[in-house]
Amino acid sequence: MNLKSGYELRVEIQSLKETIEELKVNIQSLSSVQLKERVQGGENNPDKSMIDKLSKLYELEEKLEKLVEFQIKIATEIEHLEDWKERVILRYRYINNFTWEHISETTGYSKKQISRIHKRAIINFRKKFSKCP
Repeated sequence: MNLKSGYELRVEIQSLKETIEELKVNIQSLSSVQLKERVQGGENNPDKSMIDKLSKLYELEEKLEKLVEFQIKIATEIEHLEDWKERVILRYRYINNFTWEHISETTGYSKKQISRIHKRAIINFRKKFSKCP
């Protein structure tokens, strides 16, 4: 388990959510175009385009679900660390995507203290979860 992937995961999840929303908007607009074409007697096959978009939407939603499950797994494993400071720093950094500056402001610790806690947390995380498949 790599915590860095947890940090990047949140960005990818947000990107996927935005893509899914955009695709839903496109599908809705395609639906209204199809209704117009049917009323006007259009001869092309708008159903294929709709099916393709729905298929893509389904694929993206499945991918999003897997990424969210992975994010939950990382969050759960962070919660198994013994030191609460380590949990807080890892959660803020890799689940919430906080910058080091924001973590410092939020916790009241200096960046140097955060760096020390983070280093120790990473070592403990790796010890605890390096045996995980």
